[in-house]
Amino acid sequence: MKEVIALDTKLLHKILEAPSPSGFETGAQAIIQEELDKVCESTSSDVLGNVMGTRNKEGNPVVMLTGHSDEIGLQITSVNEHGYLRFRPIGSVDPYVLPAERVKIHTGGEPVLGVIGRTPIHELRENNEQSEIDFTDLWIDIGVHDREEALNRVSIGDPVTYASNFERLHGDFIVSKSVDNKLGSFMGIEVMKYFDKHQDPEAAIHVASTVQEELGARGATVASHRIKPDVMIALTEAWDTIVPGMDSEKLGPTECGKGPIILRGANMNSKLYDLFMEVANAESIPVQIQGEPGRTGTDAWPVQISRDGVTTGLINIPMRYCHTSSEIINLRDVESGIKLAIEVIKKLHGNLSFKPLE
Repeated sequence: MKEVIALDTKLLHKILEAPSPSGFETGAQAIIQEELDKVCESTSSDVLGNVMGTRNKEGNPVVMLTGHSDEIGLQITSVNEHGYLRFRPIGSVDPYVLPAERVKIHTGGEPVLGVIGRTPIHELRENNEQSEIDFTDLWIDIGVHDREEALNRVSIGDPVTYASNFERLHGDFIVSKSVDNKLGSFMGIEVMKYFDKHQDPEAAIHVASTVQEELGARGATVASHRIKPDVMIALTEAWDTIVPGMDSEKLGPTECGKGPIILRGANMNSKLYDLFMEVANAESIPVQIQGEPGRTGTDAWPVQISRDGVTTGLINIPMRYCHTSSEIINLRDVESGIKLAIEVIKKLHGNLSFKPLE
């Protein structure tokens, strides 16, 4: 009988709701480090804020699993005379999904609740104004009367996150902010939990919960130089392409609930891809295949060409409505992704070569 991975959804909920916009990740990273402390032989952090946990340090090869702890967000840049807050995006934020969103401004004390405002549609229509939205058309209202009152509650430079909550949808679907990609950090913890209860593999295992991925995979670049991996697996997300508006013919059909997505292309070592597929078939793990000829925009991209080159691969969980306050995934895909990572790691040993010509 195949072993079932039981997800700690309470922990997932806790991590997803912790504030961690790029550059301000300590809220989530403190929780992640506390959990890794329980199941790793050692943990550490660096000056950027990456958190790393290690098992079987002397093993061979050296494997690095990454999930990034940062989420997209906003940052307060100015306050006008009436107390309305102006902001700029942290990461790739779509201004079209922001009007009327409730947000939390993180001040160092209790978060301050606010609402993102925009000129009413009636006024826009009356003045024949265009429907395009720029960040300069938006502001945050925290329910004050003037600049002085606002600055008694918030400060210039404070980070802002969505105020939406983790909730269950039908069946195995969940919706939350910041699934991209604190989910990957959560999956790394679950992999380490497994090996804490079972025999360690031949490989050394390092889980890196990285920072500033949304600003260009900055944390993973630094972590890879510290860990010096032979093999790196990014635990991340990819799009569900069957939702309305997506071109599944162009991108390839992928769907929540049908298993993790395994990429083929420049950022995925061809021999590691073959091992992924061998393990998936042997363990009856459902997977979906997607071609990606260029950069993936994930932690795997810079790590692949760090030092003398690193064998990289990706396990992507299909997601709907990425980079919004309501990202949707299916928990069965997460279970399958964790299982695939575990079984692949078990197969790694020092005599394996991932050089394409060997």
